[in-house]
Amino acid sequence: LTNNQRKAICQMRIDNPEMTLAALGVWAQKEYNLFRAPAMGTLSRIVHKNEIYSSMNDLELQVQRKRAVLCPELEDALLEWIRECQEREIHISYRMITKKGFELGTHIRSMPGREAFALPSFSNGWVSGFTKRN
Repeated sequence: LTNNQRKAICQMRIDNPEMTLAALGVWAQKEYNLFRAPAMGTLSRIVHKNEIYSSMNDLELQVQRKRAVLCPELEDALLEWIRECQEREIHISYRMITKKGFELGTHIRSMPGREAFALPSFSNGWVSGFTKRN
């Protein structure tokens, strides 16, 4: 479920306070064409987080799960490099981002105290996620 769908589930519960969690699950299953209805525990957590979903902006509502950035220094350095390329009007491909990301990650790992830093996979999926986050 996306956060937007979770918000709608909360709104359905507010609009229909007599609706049981089981009925809410059946509604969500039909409304969002889910393979099966969300579990009662899932629905309970969603309903209890109503205020969180209500305060989210449009971008946050599209997200299914917020994932932590493993190395913010790497993301910041890579983002800075991309901005420099854009200022110079240099076209950047996924392959270039992968190569530069590996370079920067290797540099970060060579710093004192960062030897155990695990490099991301730099797969197309990682690059896609990076571009969506930034």
